[in-house]
Amino acid sequence: MNVKIISAILVLALASMACGFSIDLPERPKAGPEVEEAISVADPQSDQTRLSISFGAGKLTLSPGAEHLVDGTAVYNVEDLGFVTK
Repeated sequence: MNVKIISAILVLALASMACGFSIDLPERPKAGPEVEEAISVADPQSDQTRLSISFGAGKLTLSPGAEHLVDGTAVYNVEDLGFVTK
């Protein structure tokens, strides 16, 4: 009877090891030195202007009085978070 129990436990242990899986998560970006980048977007000189701002995390402060459509600075410490215009 002990042989049957040990055999059953061994089969269940091998079956559970065969069903294992792993997930490879992407590496977290490394923070580097703080970079300050000037932002200036000229007014397109049209009757209608549409502006979309996509902002994921951090602090965003908007205020009137820019000389262009958009004037400001972006400060970040991860290279992939740089300012991009479309």
